[in-house]
Amino acid sequence: MNANQIFGLIFSAAALLIIRGYMGAELYLCLSKKARKAYKKEVSFIDWWFFQSAPQRVQDKYSKHEKKTIQYPEIMAFYRVLNALLHLMFAVELMVAAAFALDWLTGTVYNAVCQLYLCMCALILVLIAIINFTTNRRYYRSRYKH
Repeated sequence: MNANQIFGLIFSAAALLIIRGYMGAELYLCLSKKARKAYKKEVSFIDWWFFQSAPQRVQDKYSKHEKKTIQYPEIMAFYRVLNALLHLMFAVELMVAAAFALDWLTGTVYNAVCQLYLCMCALILVLIAIINFTTNRRYYRSRYKH
């Protein structure tokens, strides 16, 4: 493996952590301070990392600014699926990288898998943005007046 391919793996890991961090921030924002402390105490690291019990921990909340109820359990369930898919694809990328390092696969297969993973990361970011824009429509409409 050359330096560009190692940089690609580092970039993929950074993309995974950034997207997971944004999802974690969304969970953090939809819980109260007391609920956040209880959530940190009561769940394991694996449960916390993969949002296993997050949909059961959050509740629908009425937003005065948006004048509607935001359905956080459904959002967290969707984030749980996206997070699992992201980790699964990253694991596939690591296995392909290991097979490429052992000369079991060609560079074109490795590059294709890396590009597929980064396209999936971009798609996940678009889906997260769509969720954010639809749940906070009035906020973005008032912020970005045309």
